[in-house]
Amino acid sequence: MRDPSSGVERKIWRSGQMSDGTRTIPEETAVAFTYGGSSYAVMMATPRDLEDFALGFSITEGIVKSASGIETLEIIEEPLGIDLRMGLPEPQAAAF
Repeated sequence: MRDPSSGVERKIWRSGQMSDGTRTIPEETAVAFTYGGSSYAVMMATPRDLEDFALGFSITEGIVKSASGIETLEIIEEPLGIDLRMGLPEPQAAAF
């Protein structure tokens, strides 16, 4: 899985002197939400806590009412981002 942050070199001027160091910056990637093989949305996010992100997003969007509404969850890393592939139980899958 991709790192949620990376270190970059930096220079800083402090107290009349230049110093080198590193700075940690968050990394974001495209995260797709797929239900029953149908793409629903893509959001930019750090690649961390993706199970929680999938559940929270699904509840907020009204797709499921609770964690039991998601039957399966696969986290697939693709070259351009991450696909959160979720399976819904019947009759939710048919209604979706």
